Amino acid sequence: MKKLKITGANPGNYREENQIYENFKLFDEGIIEITEDKFTVKTKMNKLFTSKIQKGKENFFNTIYYGTYDDGTKFRLVKPGSDTMRIRELKGEKAGRVTFGSMEKDGYAVHFDIVEE
Repeated sequence: MKKLKITGANPGNYREENQIYENFKLFDEGIIEITEDKFTVKTKMNKLFTSKIQKGKENFFNTIYYGTYDDGTKFRLVKPGSDTMRIRELKGEKAGRVTFGSMEKDGYAVHFDIVEE
């Protein structure tokens, strides 16, 4: 079972995104299932969040996916790129990480490690 462990959060500069930011923070300690085209998180309060995601930009450092929140608001999901993951694994660092973020450059971001339990 894979769980999310929050490692950092930034509320960004857009007040209208505050509720979305707070909702993503509730993913802490939630169980995650993630594939190339969707993810599901079951929070510790048993709320289920599912979204289809579409692969966007990809480079050496990360892969960006685009998804839609329950109310239709779009968001970004960022995973480390495969080369970055291999380097981190070789260094003995935790390999799984994910960030949920605003579509805006200076919007919110919530960072998680994905841990195996």
